[in-house]
Amino acid sequence: MKTIYKAIIAILVPVVIIFYLLLFHTNLIIVSYPDSNVYVENLNWTNVTRINETTYRVTLSGDITYRYKESSLYYSGKDEPLPDDLPVRIRVFSGPRYGEVRHRDREVPFSENITLQYQQPRPFDCTFDLKAGKNYGIQVETHWKKYVSSPPPYHREWRWTFLGGGATEIDLTQGETPLHHELSEEDKGNAIAIALKDERVREEICNKEYEVGDVSKTHIEIVGPGENFSDEVPVVPVKIGNVTLMVFVDIEQGKVISIGHQWERSFPPP
Repeated sequence: MKTIYKAIIAILVPVVIIFYLLLFHTNLIIVSYPDSNVYVENLNWTNVTRINETTYRVTLSGDITYRYKESSLYYSGKDEPLPDDLPVRIRVFSGPRYGEVRHRDREVPFSENITLQYQQPRPFDCTFDLKAGKNYGIQVETHWKKYVSSPPPYHREWRWTFLGGGATEIDLTQGETPLHHELSEEDKGNAIAIALKDERVREEICNKEYEVGDVSKTHIEIVGPGENFSDEVPVVPVKIGNVTLMVFVDIEQGKVISIGHQWERSFPPP
């Protein structure tokens, strides 16, 4: 009987050892391929400006690094490593910081196509608008357009594949952030100079007497087939008789954005 037990043990021990080595080796292979090919790191808000009562303009910066050509997402006998120059689409998703929101229901305030070089970190920044009064969770994701050699019937020949991303948050619920209505005397002088040099304003003035009013900031939004513009800019009032030209100026660009007219109604004496 002891001989039988010894024989069984002699057979089982090598089997267990082989099974253990195979399992350990397999785990090593899986661990060597991380879950992500691309890493989005060091996310930081470099600018947060309230441009009007309902909107903030924010700038988010970070680093994108294409670290691995292979990962567990691709580890199968048929998948080949990714190329050295990897075209990806960066997408920024925004949604409530707290609460369950489906990924497809999140807003995409920014999207851009870029090419990443293998093992070469790439800094990036993006500027977009968010509504005031909300606490946002922000996700930055990279996607690769993967082509399928033999797609199933009624399916596309490619699909967007997630390669990696990062997340941050921003709290825009605080209402005490002031609007930047104040202008320095230098900015006021520059705005007036730009307005009075504009040919359309000079044609309106011609040889007439005029008076320049106080320069302030206001929000302007222009929507049209040729141009879309929305921002808070200086406005220079130029009074000519019973008409006041409202000249909207972009100081940085050194040009007039738009000109409006305010007419004073004259009433006959009683």
